[in-house]
Amino acid sequence: MRPNPPRPPVDDRALLLKRTPYGESSLVVHALTAGHGRVELIAKGAHRLKSRFSGVLDWFDSLSLDWTPPRGDADARTEAARVSGLGTLRTGDVDIRRRFVTGSLETYRAAHTAIELTELSTRAGFADPDLFALLESTLDEFNAVGRALGMADAESAQSLLAPLPLRLARFELRLLACLGLQPALSVCAACGGPAPAAGHPEGAPRAPFSPEAGGRLCARHAGEAHAAGRRVGTLPIDVLDGAHGLIDPGNASLTKGQLLGLVEERPEFGERILDFTGRFLDHQLETRPKSHAEFLGAPDRNSRAKLSPSA
Repeated sequence: MRPNPPRPPVDDRALLLKRTPYGESSLVVHALTAGHGRVELIAKGAHRLKSRFSGVLDWFDSLSLDWTPPRGDADARTEAARVSGLGTLRTGDVDIRRRFVTGSLETYRAAHTAIELTELSTRAGFADPDLFALLESTLDEFNAVGRALGMADAESAQSLLAPLPLRLARFELRLLACLGLQPALSVCAACGGPAPAAGHPEGAPRAPFSPEAGGRLCARHAGEAHAAGRRVGTLPIDVLDGAHGLIDPGNASLTKGQLLGLVEERPEFGERILDFTGRFLDHQLETRPKSHAEFLGAPDRNSRAKLSPSA
């Protein structure tokens, strides 16, 4: 049989998702591209002193990559076959360097979470320009926060960091929308009708919510979901309204200014929205990313929330 003929080189804008050492000097690189979706490439000699990839394959930067696609689908049951199924990276350049992302631990963690979630939710061969644009704009935001933090005093730094959980929660909600998994936040996921709040012993209005059923539920469909064996809980109305304001500000009951005001009054509010979006995303992806496990496992994570009258 004749071998598959070589395919012509490809170039595209890219964001690094994952990199794994291969051999003594090479890297296997997974990148999200603007026009070709996720690609998996081998960068030969990337760790050599005079490598043409030196300083290029860094996290958070927008890159221009030129690669040769693999000859064809390879049987990946062996390491040699797996590598033969990778494209070969020819050249790479940095279009946008986001060096301020690493200026603080908080912005680094937020950006790394966005990268990890994108890596977990993408597959090779499926182009999604909206997802690429979402990740790139989110990294721009975190870079801008990191830049501002470098020039801020201690008090100003706290005010800059307070909205960071909201920014990450907005990314997670928009990622869900790109994947077609956006939760119902203002109406019933089952019937599309009103899903009013119910009373609660602690006094804070809450609404039935089920990740398995697609989000917020009216009383009738919450009962039906529970009877069908689906897990149904409740979430505070202000958390649901806050999440709705992040994903659909034009039709939400909370404006951007009101959201930021709530964060100033209650620093835990952004973390509560991030907690909700993270758990919903974990359910939809059927896995818990390392960054989510660290956030949800942090000691006394909800200590401030417990002191809030609307928690």
